[in-house]
Amino acid sequence: MKNIVLMGLNDKGYISVKNIIWALKHLKKKKLSLVIIYSLFVINVLLELGQVYLQKTILDELAYMHRIPQALFKVLGLALVYVGAALSFYLIGIMTHRLFYFWRESVVDALYSKIQKMSIIQYEGERIAKITVLFTDIEQQGQELFRLQYKVNDIIKLIIVALILTRERLSIFFVLLVLNIAAVLCTTVFSKIIRNNEIEMENLRFSSQIKFEEGISGLRELISYQCCENHVMQIKTLFSNYLKRIKKYMELKNSLACFTELIKWIGVFWAVYLAWKSVMIGEMTVGMFYLVYQFASQFNNLFKQINDFRGNIAQADAKLQKLRDAMDSIKELDFAKGMNLNEPITSIAFKNAHYIRESKEIVRDFNAEFLIGKKNALIGVSGSGKTSIANLLVKNYLLSSGKCIINTNYDLNQISIDSWLKKITIVYQDSYFFPDSIRNNLTLGNTEISDEQIYYVCEKMMIKEFIDKQPNKLDEYIGERGVNISGGQKQRLALVKAILRHSEILILDEATSALDEDLERIVQSNLEELMSDRTLIIISHRKIPLENVNNKIIVETPMEV
Repeated sequence: MKNIVLMGLNDKGYISVKNIIWALKHLKKKKLSLVIIYSLFVINVLLELGQVYLQKTILDELAYMHRIPQALFKVLGLALVYVGAALSFYLIGIMTHRLFYFWRESVVDALYSKIQKMSIIQYEGERIAKITVLFTDIEQQGQELFRLQYKVNDIIKLIIVALILTRERLSIFFVLLVLNIAAVLCTTVFSKIIRNNEIEMENLRFSSQIKFEEGISGLRELISYQCCENHVMQIKTLFSNYLKRIKKYMELKNSLACFTELIKWIGVFWAVYLAWKSVMIGEMTVGMFYLVYQFASQFNNLFKQINDFRGNIAQADAKLQKLRDAMDSIKELDFAKGMNLNEPITSIAFKNAHYIRESKEIVRDFNAEFLIGKKNALIGVSGSGKTSIANLLVKNYLLSSGKCIINTNYDLNQISIDSWLKKITIVYQDSYFFPDSIRNNLTLGNTEISDEQIYYVCEKMMIKEFIDKQPNKLDEYIGERGVNISGGQKQRLALVKAILRHSEILILDEATSALDEDLERIVQSNLEELMSDRTLIIISHRKIPLENVNNKIIVETPMEV
């Protein structure tokens, strides 16, 4: 189905109805606020037009009837109308800003919810900087979108002014209409070029920001490999192309503005000429001349502003479409879909399991049974698929064929992600740490975990001494990704975080690779003690983690076909 658009064709620079609907769905709870705002727009327009009518009558009272008391009374009325117009405009501004903040919060919540439910496969293939930039775009897009709302005021005013001019002086209205239609036709030709340029400009801006973000995230790598200059050149190239597009965009906008401005002044001059002729022959009062001049000038200005507004719509539409496409591209997983596994895990067995990714077979014909309540180990050379099997176990990946049978009765694919993740935890070689306190990184918001429990597990994982040496103990701040602590300290804290979850199954994927042998042996021994009644699954190339293993599972590398 073709994309329906508001006020014209999408490729001619108008905002699509689908994009409007998408934006408005985030304001479903604010319908009353929208009604009030648009009612205030109508009131504001009527008050502003009333100002012109009162000015006209005041001029006539003074120029022709010399009724000064009546004129003064109307001056007082004019002052009240001015106050009313200013007040209504102020209320529009207040309510519009509140609406913007609500819309921004709603869209940010929707985006964050999508990201949290994104499949791991999509997440691994996504440019993280692209997602980060989206949050900035929401802020900018929201501001632009709600600024466009004020044009509703101009549209309402234009319609009323057109009706008044038609009633008062049809000839003047006809001349103004013809000239402004010519401006619209010119804008229509330019709008398609402007919108295409705007889309390209937006893509280049987006790419520049992403490249810049990636440069910050990967700064240590760039410095280590002495390739900062190359990365800077890539940013400069993108930014240079972006600036060229901006230059072209401004040239197009200025050319269009010159033509439309010329038409505007031709229209005003012609309206003044016709109205003055009517005054000279007595067909029009000075007050009416003032009214016609004001309305003719307003008609031209409003028509021009709305015509220019088409370019702003094209810009807003391009950004809104990009934001919408980016959010729609995120495939959400339903964490609640499937059965809830409320019983304890008594068995886990893979049967003829295959996992294919991007046409490459990662796991082939894998058959294995894990011993529950024991220490299991996945053993195999690098690239044999051990980590992929671990990711299959935590439902980060889904089997291409075969089954993973739980408790002899249930297919793992049929169990909901939510209920399964309550029973299993995985610790990777490089766990993520938030820029927060040690306590908050270990509990992740679980207020039921006491400091006594934290210190007990920390002592077992040989990290308590490090915490005790910190000025703020558990409240000590650690930077993003644990930048303030060593690799070994991060791994031990990651083990503490996992153990505190009390999951039935704990998977360790090279989780102690940064520890020296003596420390690793102590940590492994204490870990086995803490997990004595639970299931351990170890992935490691080192000897110490594989000691005391009850069940060794050999993972063979799939043959290349």
